[in-house]
Amino acid sequence: MQSSKFIEILKTYSPAEFKRFGLMIRSPYFNSEKVLITLFGILKKHYPTFSSKALDREKVFRKLYPSKKYNDALMRNVFSDMLKLCEEFLLCEKYRTDEFKSRIQLMDEYSIRGLMKLYEKTLQKAEQSLQSRRVADIGYYKNKLLLELAKSSHENLHIDKYIKPGERDQQISDNITTIFLMEMLFRNISMLNRQTQITNFNYRLNFEDEIESFLSNKGGLYLKLPYIRYYFYTYMLLKTREEKYYYLLKGFADSEFETLSADESRNVFTVLTNYCYTRLTGGEDQFMNEQFALYKKMIERNIHVNTAGKVSNVLFMNAVVTGLECGEQNWVEKFILSRADELKEDSRSDTISFCNALICYHKKDYGSAGKFIASIRTEDLIYKHNIRSLYLKILFDTNDIEPFLSHVDSYKHFIAKNKQVFDRIREHVNNYITFSKRIFSIKNQIGKFDEFDLEGLKLEITGCKSLINRTWLLRKIEEMT
Repeated sequence: MQSSKFIEILKTYSPAEFKRFGLMIRSPYFNSEKVLITLFGILKKHYPTFSSKALDREKVFRKLYPSKKYNDALMRNVFSDMLKLCEEFLLCEKYRTDEFKSRIQLMDEYSIRGLMKLYEKTLQKAEQSLQSRRVADIGYYKNKLLLELAKSSHENLHIDKYIKPGERDQQISDNITTIFLMEMLFRNISMLNRQTQITNFNYRLNFEDEIESFLSNKGGLYLKLPYIRYYFYTYMLLKTREEKYYYLLKGFADSEFETLSADESRNVFTVLTNYCYTRLTGGEDQFMNEQFALYKKMIERNIHVNTAGKVSNVLFMNAVVTGLECGEQNWVEKFILSRADELKEDSRSDTISFCNALICYHKKDYGSAGKFIASIRTEDLIYKHNIRSLYLKILFDTNDIEPFLSHVDSYKHFIAKNKQVFDRIREHVNNYITFSKRIFSIKNQIGKFDEFDLEGLKLEITGCKSLINRTWLLRKIEEMT
């Protein structure tokens, strides 16, 4: 019985929901079967796990039907009825908590029944509810469309449009267009984001050229809507990688971020910082300061945290890495101290240890950096890669030849064999490892090199389009000249 479908639903009920479900079962309007009330009374004793052996089918059957021999078909019918009630409760809860859609349904009923004053009063409340929304996102326009459709149905019943034509059809059409543009741009953005991470997969973007053409011509009026403007700039930036869309989106983030939800504001900055990272890995070091400025702005506006008030360990570490690369060590140290509590508890210690290891490395305190690295216990891939990368730098700087060469081989093997690493990331890391080894070999005269090797290597690193830690590699060459 524990594997029954209705049991799986009941397990998801909060205590308050479970209590309301009990009230529903005892209501004659929803349920006239006394056996279901009895069954609920049995189940109530075992909420929320329902794992007791007392819930064996035959044992429960004997409590439901004391005078009957076990009948599996009858038991299945009881379970089926209970499942229907569980599902009906979920629908009632959804209807009860979605005040706006409830009002739309009520408007339809009042209109059909000719209750005009009640219709107008409910319409007024629905419009007030819609206008009270802080952001005009896709949910707003979907609700607006429902409202316009409800008005249209009412007018079709009670108003002769040939005598009194209105603008309802235009408003409905505009809302449908707005929703379509938002949905399609959002989906294409999502696919483009994934496509940049997975080398061997290309999505088919629907209406790819049509949307761009429409918004650049007759549909330009829709760009007045903040969400469409935000989606369009993001879409064009991801699609074309043109710098002008970076600055358009950045300008939008500076001046209109309050028109977006907190999640979308955070997404804007994620797109912008990712673009900076792409330009950095392509050799354009001027985007390091751009990226750091974006992280600072996110933190100043407090949009780096999610709805639970927590910051992702990746964003936290990226802010630290970028800050250190920009020479902002004091800012980084203050950031770690003031924002550590925003990290999730299960990863906080490891994240702070890694960040402290980075600071120690930049201070050339390699011993302390190593101790912080040794204290990290997580098996998370992101940490394992970052630890190996930092340890490579430490061994390079301390000039430990055998440990360095051994670590390089181990690092390369780790990247090659790990199936979780995307192909593009693997290429970036492999190039970083290879260039590090070549610089180290020249530095220690391992093998035979002529005087032009270092300069040629510098040109190779500068021209390589798939590379992490380019700034660090070039710095190591400069230290040798």
